Amino acid sequence: MFFVILLNNSGFLERLKKTKLLLPPLSGFTDYAYRQILAEFSPPFICTEMISPHAIIHRNPKVLRSLEKIDGPHLSGVQLIGNEPKAMAEAAEIIESLGYDYVDINMGCTVKTVTNSGAGIALMKSEEIASEIAKNIVNSVNMPVTCKMRLGYNKANLNAVTLGKKLADIGITSITVHGRTGEKKLGLPIDYVKLREVIEKIPIPIIANGNIFNGFDAKNMIDATNAAAIMPGRGIIGNPWLVAEILSVFSNTPIHQPCLLEKKQVSLQHTLNLINFYNEKTAIIKMRKILPEYFKYCQNLISLKKDIQNVNNLIELQNLIDKIEKNGSKIKFKNINT
Repeated sequence: MFFVILLNNSGFLERLKKTKLLLPPLSGFTDYAYRQILAEFSPPFICTEMISPHAIIHRNPKVLRSLEKIDGPHLSGVQLIGNEPKAMAEAAEIIESLGYDYVDINMGCTVKTVTNSGAGIALMKSEEIASEIAKNIVNSVNMPVTCKMRLGYNKANLNAVTLGKKLADIGITSITVHGRTGEKKLGLPIDYVKLREVIEKIPIPIIANGNIFNGFDAKNMIDATNAAAIMPGRGIIGNPWLVAEILSVFSNTPIHQPCLLEKKQVSLQHTLNLINFYNEKTAIIKMRKILPEYFKYCQNLISLKKDIQNVNNLIELQNLIDKIEKNGSKIKFKNINT
């Protein structure tokens, strides 16, 4: 079993070393519909949003459907969120049986409903439980096991190094470290110095995460921290082209910037994928938040965000997209008041 794990880890780490890019698990965003979109952009890795082990163990139909693997040359991962070692390990075994390539343990989520249950970043407060979860999963599967955490539970407890070393000793393949602590989900500055200290002291590959919105952010993160790879976060929402941009910057090749027509086509396909997976009503509600991300640099973005709240079906959404037009070298949302 140990030999098999070494072989699997080798393939994972070889790809990580070559591409320096791991796509993120984003709750509410990297669902099945968006992973279908991302797969078309040839990323090296794609991961699900966080999933409860019990939803997998009890064979929740909606969750199992969301876990249908998406074809492509990428490696596929599932992120688990929980604080029960046996349940997490059992869910990991099921994930492996579904043909996934790796499993990630969420040790960084700051949402109160998650942390109050002892999961997410709460695991950083209890290194014993975090280690037990990691140990149970590593001993139960033959695929790489990764973790995602922060610098610490809060500024007074910067324990990414101590926990990271324990996880490395257990057999965790790599760790993604977000360059903030857990007081606030967003808003705090990224601490590149602390990130670099963590990377230098943990003996397995560390992926740096936080404030990566373009290829140059990714390169700056590598340069500043000497991380093995980077993981974008919110920057990937409505921007699957970020995959190619980051890889282009790393390989020093020309960057392809999508034209307006491409953005319209992909955003519409994203909507259709959501309709196919959920239903039209749910899809439109989700796109009210997502669509503006596809056109975040357009003029009158505030009006776009406001008007999309009144969209209730696919035809209305298409009509709204049609109002986004070229305006010289830029794009502009032409609402009725423009």
